[in-house]
Amino acid sequence: MNAGKIYVKPQEPAVTKIVQLNDLKTSADNNNPKLHDDNSTLIKKLRTVEIYKYADGLDIFLLIIGTIGSFASGACLPLLLFVYQQVIDALVNYGKLNYIEQMNVQNRSQLSCENGGFDVPNNTTSPIRAIKNVVSWYVLLGFLSILFYTIGFSAYMMSAERQIRRIRFRLFRNILYQEMSFFDILGGKGKLSNMLTDDLLKIKDGIGDKMADFLSLLARMIGCLLFALVKGWKLTLVILAVAPLVIIAFNLTIKFTIKYTKEQIHGYAKANSIVQEVLIAIRTVTAFNGQKKEYERYANSLSKVPLIGIKKGIIQGLCQIFSNL
Repeated sequence: MNAGKIYVKPQEPAVTKIVQLNDLKTSADNNNPKLHDDNSTLIKKLRTVEIYKYADGLDIFLLIIGTIGSFASGACLPLLLFVYQQVIDALVNYGKLNYIEQMNVQNRSQLSCENGGFDVPNNTTSPIRAIKNVVSWYVLLGFLSILFYTIGFSAYMMSAERQIRRIRFRLFRNILYQEMSFFDILGGKGKLSNMLTDDLLKIKDGIGDKMADFLSLLARMIGCLLFALVKGWKLTLVILAVAPLVIIAFNLTIKFTIKYTKEQIHGYAKANSIVQEVLIAIRTVTAFNGQKKEYERYANSLSKVPLIGIKKGIIQGLCQIFSNL
């Protein structure tokens, strides 16, 4: 440094490096990598309990009420079958009595001695009277089924709406605090908007009415199975012999549905990003007369989506036919 002059060493220009998410993986992630098809985002599958991590005390109370209501609505069907059995028994016994009354006394005694199991019902009531006796039970059980169904589904839907609102705010806040590399990787593919709209709606369906419907069907299946085992366990065991085939068919349906649904979501996300890019830069697109090119790019991004939907429908139909054989 000379008198009156200060020499400053020039600094090297800063180099900005975009860090891929794959470079941020830890050793634990390398042991168990779970990535998207484009290897850009880490996937962590949550357990069923972890899905409700954003539920507060009121949500837990609504979930308990919804679970009770869903199980109660499903249990109404076996009770309706039990009431329906009383009507069928009255009709069968009434038919037996009419047939026997048409025979003379000698033939009636001869038939009861030779056939053994052909019993004459002594306390046979009229089918009209039996139907009148069970009509009130039909009305009562139908009203209770509608009531429990409404309580169960309403509770799960209210809880799901509250949780999704809480998740949406936290997700948007976390997105705002991300580095620019995060937006360079995900923002241009339309995934951020899908996270706040389509993905959250799917989560809402999964923890809302779909869960209540599942619990109701589970209670209905258990109740009907117990009713069948009590009333005719031999025939029930014969029917249960083909139950593994039905389970395999439904598992295949779920597997292919998940696979093709992911492909559809990826196609719609790509098309959504193209729409956002075009609408944001619509002046530039119009100035360079690029409407036709952008339209073709949008059409190409959606060209495989209808075919995927057709494949999914065919697979679901075949699995449904196989389960009903």
